[in-house]
Amino acid sequence: MVGVCALASCKKNKKEHKNYAFFMVPKDPDIRRQWQEFAKWREVKDYYCLCEEHFLDEEIYKRHPRPLLKKNSVPRYLKKSVYCNFELNYLRFKEQYSSDIIIIT
Repeated sequence: MVGVCALASCKKNKKEHKNYAFFMVPKDPDIRRQWQEFAKWREVKDYYCLCEEHFLDEEIYKRHPRPLLKKNSVPRYLKKSVYCNFELNYLRFKEQYSSDIIIIT
């Protein structure tokens, strides 16, 4: 699966997403285990990779010929764009209306 995001819910690939960065599974056993837990893989193959959609922007060095992932970075988003937008909208809503909400029991 080289060049294809190994996350079951994603499947972005280098052919169709040329501007995306793909990162190989790390060698460090602890970080590798965290990737495995995140992706819910039964076993991890050395050729597995995840696309940039699943990492925080600040974990990716983009000022290189090709983007690099910072050491010990762990994926955090199943579908970053959807999750981020939902979380951001929720936080804005909560901030805007928190004083207006009354809970009746």
